[in-house]
Amino acid sequence: LVSPRFIASDFIDKNELPPLLAAAETEGLMVLWIPLSYSPYKDTAFEKYQATHSPQSPLDTLDKPLRNKAWSNIYQKIKDAFEGDRSD
Repeated sequence: LVSPRFIASDFIDKNELPPLLAAAETEGLMVLWIPLSYSPYKDTAFEKYQATHSPQSPLDTLDKPLRNKAWSNIYQKIKDAFEGDRSD
């Protein structure tokens, strides 16, 4: 869930993101992010990972019916990614 506050968080930047991004690079961890608000995501590592919704129309810019539809689409993308990544 990416927002300006998320990007600005030193704790996230120093403690939470490094192991996730390292796992994405070395172990193939899939990173799917959700743009909650307009943010400078292009200046972060997130630029090279798949957004589940267009960062040009983040969720907080949508009216409720469109936001609900977006959440439904996000759910489906995550579900499809998980099911497509299963090896059984």
